[in-house]
Amino acid sequence: MSEHVFFADVATHRAKADLLFATVAGRLRELVPNAIIEHVGSTSLRDGLTKGDLDVQVRVAPGAYDAACAALAAIYEANPGGFTEDGRSFKDDSTDPPLGVHVTIIAGPSDIQHRQRDLLRARPDLRAEYDAIKRAFHAGDMTAYREAKDAFFTRIRPGVTLRRFDPSDSIPALTEMLHRAYADLARRGMRFLASHQDDDKTRERVLCGETIVAVIDGRIVGTITVRPPGDYDDPYYARADVASLEQLAVDPDYQGRGIGRKLMDEAECVARSWGMKELAADTSNRAAELVTMYAHRGYRLVGELGRDIVNYRSVLFSKTL
Repeated sequence: MSEHVFFADVATHRAKADLLFATVAGRLRELVPNAIIEHVGSTSLRDGLTKGDLDVQVRVAPGAYDAACAALAAIYEANPGGFTEDGRSFKDDSTDPPLGVHVTIIAGPSDIQHRQRDLLRARPDLRAEYDAIKRAFHAGDMTAYREAKDAFFTRIRPGVTLRRFDPSDSIPALTEMLHRAYADLARRGMRFLASHQDDDKTRERVLCGETIVAVIDGRIVGTITVRPPGDYDDPYYARADVASLEQLAVDPDYQGRGIGRKLMDEAECVARSWGMKELAADTSNRAAELVTMYAHRGYRLVGELGRDIVNYRSVLFSKTL
């Protein structure tokens, strides 16, 4: 016998959903330290229709994924019909409203639920279209509704996808993109390493931490690497509670679309998931636009450093997470 789906106005469920989320989020933070806990799904929207359940996304760093799933499996029932591609879902049907918990890796292939929520929050037209699908399937077959829902989200998926760098990705293509991204700075007399580094250096820098790439139509158009604390060339970077940024770049053909901001957002999420208190970065003291960008994002000046591999004095910034 097929399962049927029913919808109601989100306003009738919001109070209970918000109260349960507060309780569940507190418990999840104890079970999965450093995870980013997101209220997702229709009950996180300001209006519209909902099945009346609460969806919670638990976003973790790759190294914390298995432990997070094990911790949740100990208290929740597995949900094979949930969000399972490159992620795991759990449920608790005894709560009011029913609870779904979805574990994903930050910047992994399935780390999309919070982005879908943000897109729907920002676009009343898309919320209305989504509600029309729900009305069409009200009291209808759940499987058919899920197929229509998946088709809707596939169609509206933002053009830019963020994911972790994969070993199958082309290092030479990434090197070429870095060269293009830093070419203007090089023309202005600032010899950033990324403006001329070879493939071996690109690979070394990609592998020094967690590298995130921005992809459009299968092409890498941006990248950023988050490095864990280590014995780097400045004492600030060596602090145990400070992660740092490496080779932030966006292809010139795609600049001005907010891709750099999205990469920075994800990098800060990764650093938080590691339990870092700060995220640091350095840039040329002559690159006014980059200095301004860091300042606008809440980074404060914490020092200067000089390197033989570049021809400028660097300014060092850090942001409290």
